[in-house]
Amino acid sequence: MRVGRMRHAARRTSFATRHMPLLELRDLRITFPTLAGLVRAVNGIDLDLERGEIFGLVGETGCGKTVTGLALLGLVPPPGKMTAARLTLGGRDLLTIADWNQIRGRSAAMIFQDPAASLNPTFTIGDQLTRVIRQHARIDGAGARRRAIDLLADVGLPDTERTLRAYPHELSGGMQQRAMISLALASGAELLIADEPTTALDVTIQAQILRLLVALRERHGLTILLITHDLGVVAQTCDRVAVLYAGTTVETAPTAELFRAPRHPYTQGLLSALPRPGSHGKPLAAIDGSVPSGFQIIPGCPFAPRCPFVFEKCENARPLLKEVAARHAAACHLFDGEV
Repeated sequence: MRVGRMRHAARRTSFATRHMPLLELRDLRITFPTLAGLVRAVNGIDLDLERGEIFGLVGETGCGKTVTGLALLGLVPPPGKMTAARLTLGGRDLLTIADWNQIRGRSAAMIFQDPAASLNPTFTIGDQLTRVIRQHARIDGAGARRRAIDLLADVGLPDTERTLRAYPHELSGGMQQRAMISLALASGAELLIADEPTTALDVTIQAQILRLLVALRERHGLTILLITHDLGVVAQTCDRVAVLYAGTTVETAPTAELFRAPRHPYTQGLLSALPRPGSHGKPLAAIDGSVPSGFQIIPGCPFAPRCPFVFEKCENARPLLKEVAARHAAACHLFDGEV
C-alpha cells in the first residue's frame, strides 16, 4: 500500500480521555553527556499501557527501548538525565516521587535480557528469592521459603527444592530466566517490564518463555511491557505495539492492525524486510541509509533522510503522533493533508 496516497482525517491522539491506563508516558527524553557532546538517547517517546495487556516496544538496536524501560523504574544510569511531560503508574505521578524504592518491585519489576549477569553468582536462588519476598512482605523465613517454592513452581521450574539450593551457574539459560521471572513476581508488582527476555535462549526455549509470560499475565493479572527487536515475538505475544525510531515513537497500534496496515514508512520498511514464504534465494528488501546519530539535533522527522515519501515539511517540522484509525496512531506528515 502506497503511503503517499493515504488520506485520513487525522487528529492528535487523545489516549487518556478514552482510557484510564495503568501507565501513561508523554514526551520522555533521556540524554547522556559525553566528551564528544550530548547524546540524545530518547527524544520524545509516548506510551500508554492498559491494565492486563502485553504491550510490545519494538525497534532496532540503539532506538531507546532498553533505556526507556530503565527510566520507568528510575534506573537511568548516571550521568544520564531523564525528563518527561507526564509519567504516571496506577495514577501515581512518578515525576515527583522522592524514593523510587516505593515503585521498584512493589509496583513494577524488570526482567533483564541476560539472566546470568542479573542473578548474584554468590547466593543460591533460594537466598535471592526469599530476600526479595521478605523485603516486600511481612513474613517469616519459613513462610518466605514456602512462597519461594510456590513461585518456582509457578514459572515451571522442576524439582523446586533442588532449585532453591542451586547457584545460578548450575542452571541452564532457560532455567535462569525462569528464576529471574520468579524474582520479578515475588514482590507482587502489577507491571512487568521484560527487556529482550528471550535473546540469549535457543528457539525452543524462547517459545517456552513467551508462553510462560502469556500464562503469567492471566494467572497474576499482570500488565507486561515486552521490549524486543523481533517482530515475530511481537506478532506471537503482544496485544498492542509501539514502533520506535531514533528515540521517538513513530507508530502505535493493535498488533494485528499494525501488521495488516502499517502507516508509517519506517514500519512499512521493517515489515517489507521480513522473510516470507517463497522468498528463499531472493534478496530481502532493505531500508536505505542508516539511523541518525544521537549527537545530531534533528529539526524535522528523524526518518526523513531514509524515507521514500519525504517532502519539504518533513525536513523542517517534527511530526506529532496523530490518530489515523481507531486506536492506531502514527507520527508522519503524510497524514497532515499537506503532501
